[in-house]
Amino acid sequence: MKKYVAGFLAGAVFVLSATAFADDIKSLVGKKIQGEAVVELNGQAVDTAIIVDGKSYAPVRVIGEAAGYDVSMQNKKIILDEKSSATVTAPGKGQSVEEQATKLNERISDHEDRILRLETRIVGLEDELLKPNYVDRGEKDIIAQYKLDLAKEKSLLADLKSQLASLK
Repeated sequence: MKKYVAGFLAGAVFVLSATAFADDIKSLVGKKIQGEAVVELNGQAVDTAIIVDGKSYAPVRVIGEAAGYDVSMQNKKIILDEKSSATVTAPGKGQSVEEQATKLNERISDHEDRILRLETRIVGLEDELLKPNYVDRGEKDIIAQYKLDLAKEKSLLADLKSQLASLK
């Protein structure tokens, strides 16, 4: 009988401690994105961050690499290490014109890909709206958000292309 009571108490302690730990973990799943902000490094656009509940969430890899760090992930930890070489990867800081142009071309290509994906999604959702048995599941709001994102991506792309042109 004592074994059952001890087992019950041990189980209760385990369950209650797991519940208390779970309260500390916060998830962004289901939260609404309140906005986006352009992230700049030394006056140059690097990427965009999203804003959820008044906090901004930026892509660590892009920003870390732009700031001159090696970025890796190990055991669910993001690790930023200083690069062994003295060069910083922010455009215009210790790089040759060719290196800067290569970086800008990579970023331009990324933004062109994002624009293509957004345009494809918009067309697909607009096709859904035209179907005779269409039932509104929020597609119109999603299309509106995609169009805002598309405009921002096009603006960032234009900025990157002007930076590239200024190098030549």
